[in-house]
Amino acid sequence: MGCVKTAPPRIKKKLKKSVYLKYCFTYNVMKPVILIFFTICILTSCLLIPSCTKDTTCVAIVNCKDSSGVNALADVNVKLYALIKSADGKTTYTGDITQSGTTNTAGQVRFEFKLPAILDILAVRSKGTQTLTGTGIIKLEEGSTTEKTILLK
Repeated sequence: MGCVKTAPPRIKKKLKKSVYLKYCFTYNVMKPVILIFFTICILTSCLLIPSCTKDTTCVAIVNCKDSSGVNALADVNVKLYALIKSADGKTTYTGDITQSGTTNTAGQVRFEFKLPAILDILAVRSKGTQTLTGTGIIKLEEGSTTEKTILLK
């Protein structure tokens, strides 16, 4: 009956004892229960919503080596691009997804893409009058790193 004491005096005068109990249950007991329930719901949603986002970054590492496959080649221009065929299948052109870079002293170049793709690789190294080229295809998968070795001839 401690709740009855907390009811405002004007309500005490007008209402019966059973209504006092209803008043106590509604205003003194349910408010904390509702508050706790909504707090738990908000905390649960804050924990679950960020887990829905995945890392979709695709990393491509292209290694360039000489024709023997032993020596890494530095300063090789590497281009990743997508070839697209027209609707009639007769014409092929380069799509919007292209990136290019130059290999480091270890013969590697790194590319990052937001979404998975299958891309063509063109590697060209010009040194003096000698030009070495190599081609390949790389498949980028969601959230992972893919390595491809290109032999230049």
